[in-house]
Amino acid sequence: MSKTACPILLTAWLFMGMLPSAAEAQSTPGGAGTAWLDNTRPACAACHGAQGSAPVSPAFPVIAGQHKSYLLHALTAYRSGDRNNVVMGSLVQGMTDAQLMALAEYFSNQSSDLRTLPRQ
Repeated sequence: MSKTACPILLTAWLFMGMLPSAAEAQSTPGGAGTAWLDNTRPACAACHGAQGSAPVSPAFPVIAGQHKSYLLHALTAYRSGDRNNVVMGSLVQGMTDAQLMALAEYFSNQSSDLRTLPRQ
């Protein structure tokens, strides 16, 4: 494991403890209210930067401005284990479909230098 990976993984694991429990998340319709999103974004920021546009390492992708459908697909794959990443898999493991959609929606609407092709 690289020297930069250890502190980043530790930070992500610490932020995981800040994520709301499934019961707390379900207190809003669909389990993905504004408060839930506000409490969850710091865990994402630990690696991807505050709005997903400034990763702390080149090993992490810019997620701000990415297509919502792509982000949702990736998050769902991490949750199911089809995409293998210990940190991402652990972060999304207990999230509902609505919560994954809320994250995809939020990060797809953030501005960044990332340029994606428009859907045709």
